[in-house]
Amino acid sequence: MLGALTGEAGFKGEQIGKVNVMDMVTYVAVASGIADDAVRKLGVGKLKGRKVKVRRI
Repeated sequence: MLGALTGEAGFKGEQIGKVNVMDMVTYVAVASGIADDAVRKLGVGKLKGRKVKVRRI
């Protein structure tokens, strides 16, 4: 997830906060200024070849 946000989506590491990985869901804290852009960029891509569902909470 961190690699997708920093590498593919182009965000800086300082803009990414805590990553909480669970069995079926992962929560990622991002700077409020990039939240909508992060959701949009991750929502159209794939992680490890799999499409992911992304939403802002």
